[in-house]
Amino acid sequence: MTRAIKRAAIPAWYTEGFNPHLFITFALPLTLGVESLCESMDIRLTEEMGFEEVKNRLNVNLPDGIRITNVAVPVYKANDIAFAEYKITFHTRKNEKIKNEIEEKLLCDELLAEK
Repeated sequence: MTRAIKRAAIPAWYTEGFNPHLFITFALPLTLGVESLCESMDIRLTEEMGFEEVKNRLNVNLPDGIRITNVAVPVYKANDIAFAEYKITFHTRKNEKIKNEIEEKLLCDELLAEK
């Protein structure tokens, strides 16, 4: 994303200090190897630019398969987002066995996950 933002000449805000870098926030980033249909990213602009212009400039500079679908002012700060809801789809011939194992796990009082 950093490269696309630079190539698109988006007037994004950089951190201050000895080694400034583009300030991007991904709310609840996914674990490595997890696929998603939609992700959220926050950047701060240093000057006014229309939402459609930001979207169009970025889309021209993104690789195939990655598209900006919406640009808006954030409703919440990334730090304010405390949880997410995930839908997981399994494609396997052992659907019934996996379904039973998942249902059994979901009946437990707690479910620990390593991230």
